Amino acid sequence: MHVEVPERIPKVEVLRRKPDIMELPTVVTSELVIEPYVEDKIVNSLLKETSIEGDAALKIAQDVRHFLLENKIREISASMVREICVTLLLKRGLKNIAEQYCRVGLPITDVAQLIKEHTRENANLVHNPESIPPDEIVVVRERGSLKITEIGPLIDNIIDNASSSKIIQNGNSDIVREGFKLSVFSFDKELRMHEYPVSGVVRNNKRREIYQIELETGRKVTVTSDHNLFTLHNNSIVAVPTSQLKEGDFIAVPRFIRKTIVKKELNLLGELLKKCRPDDISGFYLRGNLTPKVLNRYRNRVESWCRIHSKTRPSTIISHWKKLKAMPVKLVLELGIPLDYEDLRTATIGTRGSWRTKQFPVIIELRPDVGKVFGYLLSEGTLTRDKVHFSNSSLELHEEFRSAYERAFKIPLPKPCKREGAYVTVVGGCSVALLFENAFDIDLTRAKGKRIPSFLFDSSEETIAAFLSSYLRGDGSIRIGNVRYSTTSRGMALGLIFMLLSQGIYPNVYELSESEFEIDIQGKENLEQFSTLTKLHVPTTTQTTRDIIPVRLPIYAYNGGRLKRGDIKSAANLLHIPEAIAYDDLSCLRAGKFVRRERLRRISKILDILDDQHSEKIQGLINSDLRWLRIETIKKVGIVNHTYDFEVRPDNQEIENFIGGFGFVCLHNTIHKLLADAVVREYTLTHILPRHLAKAHLQGLIHIHKLDYFPIRPYCASADIRYFLRYGVISDGVGTHVAVAKPAKHAEVAILHIAKAYSALQLHHSGAVGTDLFNVFLAPYVQGLPYNRIKQLMQMFIFEMASMPASRGGQVVFSDVNFEFGIPQVLKDIPAVLPGGVMREGVTYGDFEEEAQRIFRAAMEVYLEGDGAGKPFIFPKACIKLRREFIDKGEYDDLLLLAHKVSSKFGTPYFLNLLPEYMPDVVLAQCCRVLVKMRKEDYDELVEGRLRGGQFCNNTINLPRIAYEARDEGKIYELLRERMGLLKEVTFIHRGEIETRLKEGSLPFLSMTLDGQPYYRMDKVYHSIGMVGLNDMVQYITGRQLHQSKDAWALGLRVIQEMNNIVKDFEKDTGLRWVLSQTPAETTATRFAVIDLRSEFADEAKKVVKGDLERGAVYYSNSTHVNWEAKVPLIDKVQIEASFHPLLDGGLITPLYLGEHPDPSALMELTKRIAKNTLCAYWCYSLDFTQCRRCGYITIGIEDKCPNCGATEADLEWYAKVVNYYGRVKDWHLAKQVELRRRHRYKGAWGWS
Repeated sequence: MHVEVPERIPKVEVLRRKPDIMELPTVVTSELVIEPYVEDKIVNSLLKETSIEGDAALKIAQDVRHFLLENKIREISASMVREICVTLLLKRGLKNIAEQYCRVGLPITDVAQLIKEHTRENANLVHNPESIPPDEIVVVRERGSLKITEIGPLIDNIIDNASSSKIIQNGNSDIVREGFKLSVFSFDKELRMHEYPVSGVVRNNKRREIYQIELETGRKVTVTSDHNLFTLHNNSIVAVPTSQLKEGDFIAVPRFIRKTIVKKELNLLGELLKKCRPDDISGFYLRGNLTPKVLNRYRNRVESWCRIHSKTRPSTIISHWKKLKAMPVKLVLELGIPLDYEDLRTATIGTRGSWRTKQFPVIIELRPDVGKVFGYLLSEGTLTRDKVHFSNSSLELHEEFRSAYERAFKIPLPKPCKREGAYVTVVGGCSVALLFENAFDIDLTRAKGKRIPSFLFDSSEETIAAFLSSYLRGDGSIRIGNVRYSTTSRGMALGLIFMLLSQGIYPNVYELSESEFEIDIQGKENLEQFSTLTKLHVPTTTQTTRDIIPVRLPIYAYNGGRLKRGDIKSAANLLHIPEAIAYDDLSCLRAGKFVRRERLRRISKILDILDDQHSEKIQGLINSDLRWLRIETIKKVGIVNHTYDFEVRPDNQEIENFIGGFGFVCLHNTIHKLLADAVVREYTLTHILPRHLAKAHLQGLIHIHKLDYFPIRPYCASADIRYFLRYGVISDGVGTHVAVAKPAKHAEVAILHIAKAYSALQLHHSGAVGTDLFNVFLAPYVQGLPYNRIKQLMQMFIFEMASMPASRGGQVVFSDVNFEFGIPQVLKDIPAVLPGGVMREGVTYGDFEEEAQRIFRAAMEVYLEGDGAGKPFIFPKACIKLRREFIDKGEYDDLLLLAHKVSSKFGTPYFLNLLPEYMPDVVLAQCCRVLVKMRKEDYDELVEGRLRGGQFCNNTINLPRIAYEARDEGKIYELLRERMGLLKEVTFIHRGEIETRLKEGSLPFLSMTLDGQPYYRMDKVYHSIGMVGLNDMVQYITGRQLHQSKDAWALGLRVIQEMNNIVKDFEKDTGLRWVLSQTPAETTATRFAVIDLRSEFADEAKKVVKGDLERGAVYYSNSTHVNWEAKVPLIDKVQIEASFHPLLDGGLITPLYLGEHPDPSALMELTKRIAKNTLCAYWCYSLDFTQCRRCGYITIGIEDKCPNCGATEADLEWYAKVVNYYGRVKDWHLAKQVELRRRHRYKGAWGWS
């Protein structure tokens, strides 16, 4: 397998300090690692970021070195080194260089205030680069003028001309947030399209694949695979990455663009001075009564200018100008002479030869005649050689054009003459063409280059109407039910679309070829609006616009829903519509059909009368400025080196969208997240954690996970769904900003409530959300339902969790669902929560055995079928409990076999083994490997429905580093207690931050008290400490890996036993719940390896690191796992790893990678043997998949070529488990991809005897 992706991990270089610079400090870099001081980095940085000369840069670097030695500084941050450089530059008088080199940062006090006041946003985000290619079209207002332009050159110009102090560099991205004035059109929370200022621009300097999405009605846009577009989910607008969209999905486009700016006048002189160089306007003169006043007021400056530009005496020239009341425009431009606007109202502008006939008013009133003139010129006007022509075969059009021109500009035109079968009116020569191109902003030299002048977009409705009607007469047609504009210019087509949208008219657009475009207006409402605007007669039909809003109302999804016939009849009578129409409308919803806007408007009125909970949300969609178009094709179109994005976050409002693409599509953005994560990480390390803890993290002794959420979120959430079934859902925790939902009375509503609760919990946690006993607690809600409806409910829930974005950037909820084969003994006598949130005496979960089994079966069948593309569901992860009471009974084998069919096909299920004596009756498995075990003192919580809390934090120690420092086993245990003590300190600081957030009300969902207690109880959560590299530790000490020697294995057991003893001591000392866990080390294993290879222990690390040292793709072994490259029998792998499981009470997993689809029956027998004969508590069977984006074919394994259609890597997607959950391989960092290639996969006989 070859995966060509940019390397995210730098090549590892072993950096050693030379003896002569041993007194120099270590440096904490912006990547949050500690490195030796290297003087050349200062020189290179100065030369790259400023205009300094090489010798001067070297001198500054030497001065810095002298300063550090003189002050005996032993450790310093890279940002402080930069500040020292700036100070030394200023001392040397290099102020301009210092300004270029300093960085703009966010004051620490501001960060603290943001954490305190603005964490109510509750967005659990991951960074998803969201960008579009350089040649994609966007609509912006720049310096007051509307432009339809390419995004790349626009942002390049801003960034390339910004001083280095204003450029924020974040990874591969350059971000500028000041020094420009742009605005874009975006929809707000009410889904109304308004103009908003751009708060930041970004350029991503990284090669990316680009995909083109083509929509019905001809619109299209090109984006990266992770750029978000907007779709509807549960009748709410959500942002979804392109990679998750498919043909047939609906996405948002504007149907009405609201403009508030209306320009009544155009200053021709101002436009010329703004756009032209002096030599371009040397022939133009300004004429009027203002001229003598200006010449007298600025006589000395004017005389000096005349001496430079003429040999004639200045006094003679000035006298001549006064007599003519004229002066060169070039003089005004070069001297920067201010002119009174009121004086300009009576002034004219033109060339010397046109003083009497072709003088344009300086101030043009933007009346309808102006719109009419430019409509005709852009449809039938040309510039040939030295003249501007208007050409058409109709003398009537010529007369209209001449009359409008003379009224607009007070300039007469000659009568048309006939040439080659058409009449031609000569508008003017080269000077007029120059004026038109620069002052009026139109290009008549090329038909393909024509565009609508920017000032026309902001003209009055009457002027726009005149333009649209005159252009139509020149290059358009009106037929029954259709108005069509034609053009050979892409820019002209885009301008017409924008102009029509600004008037509430929605056009279709078709690109017939590279130089042929048609813009069609169809549908009764559109045509009536166009006719009203332009006063043109348009023969219409009764056919309405195909304006579909893809809403779904789940209450009508089954058996006609809950509405009674009499209620619908009453609503129809109140609305004065036939009863049959009301029934017909609602029957569309029952059938799951999408309906048009006008029909949905009528339906919403019915629902409003019936006091339905969906009516308000539907009304918002109906009255919105958005339209929903179906995706017709998605295809890869190439690779670009740079991609671009806007941030639209004015005054911290979360607008975060703009329009772009051919025909205009709503595009998402979240570049502020790039900045926010970096700021919070640095703030946590510098102002929350004590220096010794931050240093331990930076040096790689420990790893503090989720630093970007440290002051604002706990880690993983364990949810007891009975809480939401009993009390309903308030997704913001207080009910002030969202609807308050009462307890569900129906199964489908219960499913939606559970999904909403998952989403709310995800937004309050940095890790996963999981629930135990899912099918047990849901069982009372499906009592009496037919099996096909239960399966549809499971399909609804799984698709909901697999596709519901829970954050900007499109990340879905990291969710887990734990299933039982039936009702376990421990639950049989516990009172059941019934529909409506009620509990009845004598009704327990033991009464719902059959329902629990049917839910299990239905869910497994949905997992077996896969998603709409045929690939496995990544979320929610399905955990299946193995209990002796079920495993030993043959009556459950059919369900167990079904689960293994899913395992064989997709590797979806995870198996939690409760047979070993050390495992309690109630355990929740979630996240990458978290186990939340119910303790004996929590039995009342099980009865009362309070099994909630989760794992508060998970931090990690670097075991190989301890081995390097200890050299032998003797000192290992002392260092273990020291490093784990550091994590104990970190945990208490983290707790303090979250307790503060809870008291402030910044985490309202966790603070709610629906059952009389805070939802999140700090006394019930678990505090986890994990490890990386046990295998590498024992390899360094013994020379052998875990699977190679019993001595190595035994040493590993002693180390983990000691760690287990230490966390038990922590629990006794603090009264809090502490656990030992395997660490989900997808990136931590690489981070530790890279840091150790750059440290004084580089030689030691090179002996045990895994991966590709040459390419920098290195890593340590994951937690207590056997080396994944080890070709050991499957049973040996299971037994070695399972031996650690009793000691890891906070989380673990044994992943078993398969290289084939095994026989489900054989796999089931293997599961039974593992469960009955080993200590293994939790495992999964994992497969790799290749999906072809071209033909849709899915095959097992990582293939370089589609076996079905022959497509190559560019059109292939690979999916594999990072460790314990599926991910897209192309998104993995390089070290993880190397590890994937080296994993040992089991085929055929599994070596079990």
